[in-house]
Amino acid sequence: MASEEEDFKAVASDPANWFRKSRALRRKGDMAFWDLTEKADGAKEKPDEWARAMVDSIQIAQMLHGLALETAFKGVMLKKNPESIKFKMEKAREGDGEEARITEIGVPLNRGHDLVYLAEKAGLFDDPDLMGPEGEAPVIRKILEAITKSVNWGARYPAPRQQSDVGIRLEGVPRRAIGHYYLDFIGPVLDRLHKWHEDKSH
Repeated sequence: MASEEEDFKAVASDPANWFRKSRALRRKGDMAFWDLTEKADGAKEKPDEWARAMVDSIQIAQMLHGLALETAFKGVMLKKNPESIKFKMEKAREGDGEEARITEIGVPLNRGHDLVYLAEKAGLFDDPDLMGPEGEAPVIRKILEAITKSVNWGARYPAPRQQSDVGIRLEGVPRRAIGHYYLDFIGPVLDRLHKWHEDKSH
């Protein structure tokens, strides 16, 4: 019979579990995104409130899609290299024993929400099966950078810890691509990530 430590490590190390979470988060992100259309009714009566509600809704949808991307990227890394997850034994929070703690999943945990970094480590920009059409990489990078901000603070707080975290340098990428058109780019990326896992699992 497997121990609790072995069960914990087995669940955390299985790429299928990360892709299952990714698909669930993607579904909720899609629901939050399409909820934006219901807010259009208030545009004429209270345009300022409507605009703020739209930004909040986009950031919440981006957070969910960002977490879907994060878990998919980690699933890719685990599928490619099962040794990419690292554990450390430390004193248990309860009792006198020890417990396992995850210290790394392809990247150090303090970089675990950085979607650009995760995408690079997962090989998104180097694998044509994952990246898709040529020329989209600069746009995808900027969208991932924007979504990272939504994951880290935009969807949860009115302001970040540092003023410099508020903006983003677009560098030629249309602003709408990181706003209400972001899903036109990120949706296909998630599709390709999930298909990649299905193909590798057969």
